[in-house]
Amino acid sequence: MVAYDSGCVLTALVGALIAWQGGSVGGEVWIGYQTAAPIAFAALLIAANPTQTASD
Repeated sequence: MVAYDSGCVLTALVGALIAWQGGSVGGEVWIGYQTAAPIAFAALLIAANPTQTASD
């Protein structure tokens, strides 16, 4: 979660920097991250596949 949140902050800063410099794709950078990051995070959680232990 720390990496996910750090990516969100970094992407917001990059988007703000692009907008500050007069670019028009700052929002698209942030939206792209918000679209791709949850999918990547879900894939990592699925790949982790924690094993369940039987309760005695």
